[in-house]
Amino acid sequence: MESFIQSGYVTGINKPGIAKLEQRIMSEMESFIRDNPKLPADELDKVAKQVTMRHLSMARTDGQREAKIKARLQELQQDRWG
Repeated sequence: MESFIQSGYVTGINKPGIAKLEQRIMSEMESFIRDNPKLPADELDKVAKQVTMRHLSMARTDGQREAKIKARLQELQQDRWG
């Protein structure tokens, strides 16, 4: 996951955010493995990539949304206070 973050795929995530994201991915994968204990390793790898990409995409969207909100807030403050 660090490679995605370092490559710039996900921007605006700090270290606590990365840890939180990793925890979400790990908990989802643990429950998936508990529900499907006999799944082959290649299928598990495929599902792990899907789960990771889904969570990274959500984090990316959240980061973009927060950036837009901050930009809009600054714009409104400039309009109000000059």
